[in-house]
Amino acid sequence: MGNKSFFQFIQIILLTLSAVGVLSPIKSQAQEIDYLALAHVLLRDGNYQRAQGALANAKKDWDLIEVQNYYLLNGLYLLRTKKFNEAEAELAKVTDEDYLPQKWAYLTEVYLAQNKKGEALKSIGHFVTHKDSAPSLFH
Repeated sequence: MGNKSFFQFIQIILLTLSAVGVLSPIKSQAQEIDYLALAHVLLRDGNYQRAQGALANAKKDWDLIEVQNYYLLNGLYLLRTKKFNEAEAELAKVTDEDYLPQKWAYLTEVYLAQNKKGEALKSIGHFVTHKDSAPSLFH
């Protein structure tokens, strides 16, 4: 086997390996980041600026994220940074049964901060109604 045929043989092997995906680009093997999970941990730890960045990155993949979880976490971020009106509006978007206990717990905090005692009492009532679901990690 001459040099020319050897290089042709190697070229065929490389093309075959590439075609079956063995030599796939390294970039495709990069680990994807779950920005909502990251935001959750950062909020729990009190890193609100970094949590805001994680939420912004999560929103870039709007079609791929769990939107109800995004609304809940963004509402919590707004609550913790004392943006109560925005938090109230964001938490109002949460309608999924799985997130209702947390929604009502956070809305109770929002209403108490806004001195809306009647709304806070209603929120507590809703929370009690949905108490069989998993409690929030933040209370």
